Parts: sequence; structure tokens; C-alpha cells
Amino acid sequence: MSGKKKQRKPRGLTRVELTEKLGVGLTTVDRLIAFGLESSGRRGRAKIYSLSAARRMARRLAPAELAAADVLIVDYRTHAEDFHDRRQALIEEWIADTDWLPAWRQFIAMIGSVTATWPGRIGARLGSAVPCEASLFGWADGPRTLPPLPARVAGEEAIAAVAQSIQMARSVQPFMRPRLDELARAIESHPSTAVLAPAIEPPAREPLPNAPTNVDEARSQWREARSAYRRVRVAVRRDHRRRDELGQNITSEISEFRAVWWASRGQLVGLAGDEPRARLAAERICNQTLTRLSTLNGTVPADEKKTMKRAASARKSRKK
Repeated sequence: MSGKKKQRKPRGLTRVELTEKLGVGLTTVDRLIAFGLESSGRRGRAKIYSLSAARRMARRLAPAELAAADVLIVDYRTHAEDFHDRRQALIEEWIADTDWLPAWRQFIAMIGSVTATWPGRIGARLGSAVPCEASLFGWADGPRTLPPLPARVAGEEAIAAVAQSIQMARSVQPFMRPRLDELARAIESHPSTAVLAPAIEPPAREPLPNAPTNVDEARSQWREARSAYRRVRVAVRRDHRRRDELGQNITSEISEFRAVWWASRGQLVGLAGDEPRARLAAERICNQTLTRLSTLNGTVPADEKKTMKRAASARKSRKK
């Protein structure tokens, strides 16, 4: 008869089985492993060890050496501190969407409330402008430099014409700069700004647990630190963003928001005298800039509710 040869299972005992055969506790077996007892294979996920090698090492080592648990305590403590530092590095580098999106939504709501009246006010201002005023709107928004009066040799009529032009120029009120100044004051003083900045900053570092007094306590701290690190490592793969990139993106998009409004002056001034078209153009600019800012040019996920739910679950597991 022919048949497949059975694979011989590796011979050896697990840590728990060694305690029964040697009549010692798990701490003593761990000390033997720390002093050089090598694994002879695996049984599933558990390492196995030679019983004879364990007995020889136990007889060779002095009882005082086996009783000295300092090596194991220091070893477990070192590994626990390593996992703690690696976890802190991940937390400082990455931020969950649930940590910053609520504050960002409050900030966007403030921007929306400030700019909501802009289309109507800009449309009314441009609609009431006369042609000679419209040509001075760009000058009124920028740094004002008035032309000097001509010399007397130019004649009284020329001097009067220039003086009238200067007087008209001084009477023209800017229509875009006051809006942007209003926005700057709101961003600087509104409470949502004070909430957003700390939300992006990394949290304070968590202190290390107290130094263990025995091997069991040291092993427990090592396992807890390893588990906490792995939870954070898995969580940052989903719905997390780098803190520094997020802060730079927010600053860049706020600057872009202002720049688009400032650059739109030429388009809007061309609609002077036509209030409905000027208002529609301003509304279109308002919607486009606010949409881009609220999504951070695509950074904020489209399906926010689903993302927030997943991120909240990840944050809860991270705190365990």
C-alpha cells in the first residue's frame, strides 16, 4: 500500500506546558527564555521549547540568577517605552477627521455668514455707479495716488478740470477692499478661529505608566503598550490626515479665497450700471469660493457622514 508520509510534528512544549513539567511558574520559564533558552519550533502561533534543554539550563543557572528578575523587568519596560513613543509619534503626525472637521464646519459657517450679504451689497453699489465712477473703482480699492495740479501756464480751465477730477476721485468709495477687511476682522476675532487652531495642533504627550515592580506587571505594561500602538497604527490608515499638510492646506485655501475675490474686481466693475447682472456674478463667485474653501479643494471627503462615523469609531478604539 502506498500513501502520503505523515509529517512529523515538531517536538517540544509551550511555555504553559513547561511550567507543568518543571513545576515552576510562568515567570521562571520567561526567565529561562530571557537567559537564552531557544525555541525549537512552533505549534500554531505558540513557540515550543525542548524540555531537556530547559531542565539543563534550570540546573546550570544558580537560584539567585533565576530569582533576579531585573533583566526581564528592564527588557519589558524598554519594549513598552518603545511602543509608547511610536504610538505618540503617530498621534502627533496624524489627525482623525472627527478631531478637526467639526471645528472646520463652524469656521466655514462663520465665513458664509460674513460673505452672505456681499452679492447684494456689491450689486447695489455697482448698479448705482455712473460710468465715470466705474472707471475709478479699481483705483479706489488700491493705493490711492492723486495726480498733481498742473502749472498755471496750463490755464485756469485745465487746472479746474484736474481739480474736479481729483475731487470726484476722492468721493469714490471702494467696493471690494472693505469686504475683505471685514472678512479679515471676522477671521481674527471670531470664536470659531480660536477653536480651529487648537484642534489641528497635536495633543499633549501622554505620560509613561509608573515603573513596574515585578515581571508580571512589566509584561502587562508591555502588552498594553503594544496593543495601543497597533490600534493607532491601524486607525491612521483610514480617515486620517497629516497635521502639517492639513494646516498648510487650510492657510493656502484661505489665501486663495481672498485672492479670487480680489481678482474678480475687473469682472465686476465691467458690470457697473447693471445691478441684476452684477449681483448674479457676485453670487456665483461667492458660491464657488465658499464651496472650494469648505471642501479644502477636495480634501474634505464627499460622504462626510459616513467618514465621520468611521473616524469616531477609530478614535474611540484609540482611547481604550
